[in-house]
Amino acid sequence: MRQYARITPEGTRDRLFEECRQRRSVENELRQLYQNYAYSEVMTPSLEFFDVFAEGIGEISQNELYTLTDNSGRLMVLRPDSTKPIARLFAAKLQNLELPLRLFYNQAVFRRNIHYDKKSDEIMQIGVELIGSGTFQADAEAVFLCAATLQKLFGRDFLLEIGHVDFVNLLLKQFDLPPEREEAVRAAVAQKNRPELRRLMKDQPKQGERLAELVGLFGGPEVLEVGKKSFPEPVFAPVFDYLTAVADFVGGLGLRDKVLLDLAVANDYQYYTGVVFKGFVGGLGAEVLSGGRYDTLYGDYGLNIPAIGFGVNVDAVSKGLKDRGRKSESKPLHLVRCQPGCEGRALEWIRAESRKGERCEFALSEDPAEVLAYARAKGAVSIVEVGPDGVREERL
Repeated sequence: MRQYARITPEGTRDRLFEECRQRRSVENELRQLYQNYAYSEVMTPSLEFFDVFAEGIGEISQNELYTLTDNSGRLMVLRPDSTKPIARLFAAKLQNLELPLRLFYNQAVFRRNIHYDKKSDEIMQIGVELIGSGTFQADAEAVFLCAATLQKLFGRDFLLEIGHVDFVNLLLKQFDLPPEREEAVRAAVAQKNRPELRRLMKDQPKQGERLAELVGLFGGPEVLEVGKKSFPEPVFAPVFDYLTAVADFVGGLGLRDKVLLDLAVANDYQYYTGVVFKGFVGGLGAEVLSGGRYDTLYGDYGLNIPAIGFGVNVDAVSKGLKDRGRKSESKPLHLVRCQPGCEGRALEWIRAESRKGERCEFALSEDPAEVLAYARAKGAVSIVEVGPDGVREERL
């Protein structure tokens, strides 16, 4: 019995018509944006060896991977992330290119949803990788492109959340927690769960209160001044100085009201080493964009190369645009019918008009009544008849 012959696997779905047009529109807009800033497109295989993700920086649990074997019995995975495959690509084929190297990608990633929270297991992403520079200028370019991406798609209806992983790392280093408890504390910090932090740190109540205070340091640039008073130790000063510089930079772009600073960031991937950012739009609970600096990832390939990048969830962006009533442009349809023997002439006419940007469909019936009914059902604006004596158009 073919029990699953007409349904898609959990975590996936079919996409139809307007949704496909919307997605392609987003991809084309962002492709043009990144190309304008000198980013070159690359593609990596949907299938990668398990080894790319099994060990090293940013290791991903096998429970989250879609695995299979090749003809030689080697373990393969469906690509769960694009940053590590691009690191592999760089190490294998791009090391001789001049740095910094600017790349972008547009491809799907596949992650098994082990939490059953209705997230997609297949996500279309478009993103950028700036490889070979650890300067503030590189960070500024990445943050600028994040803002430019969100502006291009949503105007001013967005928020860009910016943080720095060093703050949490430096604070937890002072507490000297066992690995398992530190992992639980990080999770509670990420969820901004004050009661859980106090419970986890009940044997160190003073440190627990500091963690509870940390998760409240979230908001506009003014939180930096509050944070300096709560965490006056010199070890935190470089992080405050850095975030102040980023806030000033974004403010200079006229987007000061679009930035939220979060000192308690704890991203999903463990390979981030500096600034991290997420982009949000109204009406969507999850971020549509995320990324950051990862200066140790290329060490998996014996390379000491800094890098920064971000990925855009094209599916989430498309949903956000749909919720706002934005539709991709669909040109008026012209239905083209032909008299017997004029099929070639009709198709040539369609080709000529399509080169001008017109949208034409070849009618597959010789019955005028059937053609008229079909044209009305499809919302065509005209019926074009091609015969041996020429072309005649009837507006509908």
